[in-house]
Amino acid sequence: MQRQFVPVLYLPKQALPMIRDSIPNRKLEEMGRNMLSGSGGWSEAQGMRLLAQAALNPEEVEVADKQQISGFYSSFVKITDFDPAPENTYYREREWRSIGDFEFGYEDVEAVVAPAEQLQKIRKALGDLGAESVNLISWEFVESA
Repeated sequence: MQRQFVPVLYLPKQALPMIRDSIPNRKLEEMGRNMLSGSGGWSEAQGMRLLAQAALNPEEVEVADKQQISGFYSSFVKITDFDPAPENTYYREREWRSIGDFEFGYEDVEAVVAPAEQLQKIRKALGDLGAESVNLISWEFVESA
């Protein structure tokens, strides 16, 4: 499974570094391509003229700046060789998303990770809920491990 695993990273377009670029006029290009799919002769000549016009009448668009992308993605992507040993890879690090509520009991919670200064407040709240057995771990401890 790990060999075929291809992680997918979804980023909104507005989060990417963008630049303005000129491309052939899309409407003229589409019309030209449609005429080229005809039976040849006059429609083929017209299609070629429309494609030429598309190139001569460019439109400006925003596109991702490919020169900056590699550095940009390095902030979001973890590089790993997916070692077969789970403790040596990011493969098991996942974020699951689901629309709706999750239902589970306190006994299902392995640990709560939070900033050290919040642990006492969280311990009290868990005690008030009858969930004293939930483990608390400071974020600082996790970062230093």
